[in-house]
Amino acid sequence: MRLNKLFHIQEPFYVLGTSMLLQYALLMLTPIIGLMLNIRIGFWHFPFSMGLFFVANGIFQTKLNGLNKWQSIAMAGLSCALLFIAFAFASMYHEMCFDAIWYHHDAVYLLAKGWNPFFENLLPEQTAYCQYYLNHFPIGHWAYGAVVYAFSQHIEWAKGMALYSTLFTAFIISGGLLQQLFKGNRIFFLLIGILITLNPIALLNFTTFYVDGILANLLSLAIVFWLLVCKNPQMKYWIPAFILSCLLAYLKLTGTAFSILLLAIAACYLIITQKNQRIKWFVRFGLFSVVVYVVIGFHPFISNYIHKGHPFFPAVPNSEINVFAESNYPQNFIGKNRFEKFGMALFSKPGWWRTPESSQYKKPFEIISDACYANGFPDIGAMGTLFPELLCMSLLLFLIALFKTTEKQLRWKWLLGLLLFLASVFINQEAWVFRYIPHLWLMCILLLVYSWQTVQLRIVVAIVLIGLFANGMLLFRESLIGQSKQTAALNQTLEQLKHNQKAYDIDFGWAQSFKYRLAEQGLDTSQLTWISPTDTPYFAIPGSLGGKFKAKVALQQK
Repeated sequence: MRLNKLFHIQEPFYVLGTSMLLQYALLMLTPIIGLMLNIRIGFWHFPFSMGLFFVANGIFQTKLNGLNKWQSIAMAGLSCALLFIAFAFASMYHEMCFDAIWYHHDAVYLLAKGWNPFFENLLPEQTAYCQYYLNHFPIGHWAYGAVVYAFSQHIEWAKGMALYSTLFTAFIISGGLLQQLFKGNRIFFLLIGILITLNPIALLNFTTFYVDGILANLLSLAIVFWLLVCKNPQMKYWIPAFILSCLLAYLKLTGTAFSILLLAIAACYLIITQKNQRIKWFVRFGLFSVVVYVVIGFHPFISNYIHKGHPFFPAVPNSEINVFAESNYPQNFIGKNRFEKFGMALFSKPGWWRTPESSQYKKPFEIISDACYANGFPDIGAMGTLFPELLCMSLLLFLIALFKTTEKQLRWKWLLGLLLFLASVFINQEAWVFRYIPHLWLMCILLLVYSWQTVQLRIVVAIVLIGLFANGMLLFRESLIGQSKQTAALNQTLEQLKHNQKAYDIDFGWAQSFKYRLAEQGLDTSQLTWISPTDTPYFAIPGSLGGKFKAKVALQQK
């Protein structure tokens, strides 16, 4: 069958995107299942996962998308080429974000060196005092990272999944998926698909091992796929939807919550509406849930429940999602409810506002520097400085379009969809931290998709869409500039230390992972030593957590 004679939505880019998605799924799930069977992660995991991918992709593409054997092999080969391009891009930047250096990298190194979270809880001295997270958080992203590191011995490669997930999200959504969900102009939905993919949370994730951008991409895909399954419950849609829900569950606890929420809504809808297939859908959702959350997900979901009384521990110590302690709140957020905090954050200047500081409000359409995005994800304003105004305009246009439409049934479906989106936002006590609710970007764009159907509103809708694109590009520009400068500073320091290691005392700081990264850069880590903060003068090592170096005493005396 020729590529142009595939199912009517199966454009080549869509098919490529689904192959890339399957490749990522196997890179994550193969090591997790191996750990569950007490098989440690090693060099062989990456080539084994790639071989398994070629086989699985052949079955997946021939059965669901109508490709022949050689076409499926070509798509798998192209997926591998794009994956290594993403690895190459990621290797251009050093990891500079705090949590990634502190505990994300720590988990990757420990997994690659033999730690198995299904059978062993880490002690504080085995980590950079981050055992609280490592023992109780989902391990999907860490397991994937450990596979890449065990194969390449370069942990920076693993950051490439941020770019890679953005690529396959763009290919899938813009490859015809939206046209199956919303009838309309092909070019319009191509551009909308690209804009959905340019989620600011995803763009900020390109140079870090944080998982928020990948979660943003997978969540957008999962929402669109499940909407399509509810409209047209065919195997070629619900299998990718289940795969995406599985991946979300293992990324981080917020992903787990979104995964369960999506499954619950889709299951209720399909069991109610598919009268002739109710038992099939009940069995499908039931088996999937048991395998994902109970069998493979025994760690951490069941183990957390057994030992800590809650599967979402430590994000939910009791019954309320409360990731941030009040000491991390802006001063003016303390004592406020979730709706007040969200509103205050939406209209505050972007940045890191922490107690005792208070957030500062921005004027409507005020031009504010995007420089804060040079240092990663700000707690407030992670969607960009223009996003608040554009979101409000989208809501206003949507309400106007609701009153102008003559299709009452369509009107109520969209209104119900908006209410479900808002409920999925505010179920999180800390919704003011936008990286915890990345689908807010998707909601804003879908509101504009509906408004576009009203011809009189199209000029204004187009302006808002252009504004969203500009907002993301400004943020992305500052992020890349900032990360490039920080990478250059660390490279300069590393070159100085590598060529003159005998002349310096070097302290890697308190993050164990940074010691391993120094070894990757060619430094002899057996010669590292502790430098007291009072032992001045010394120089800080960029991108470390407390790392420093100073001239040796003998050299100073000389």
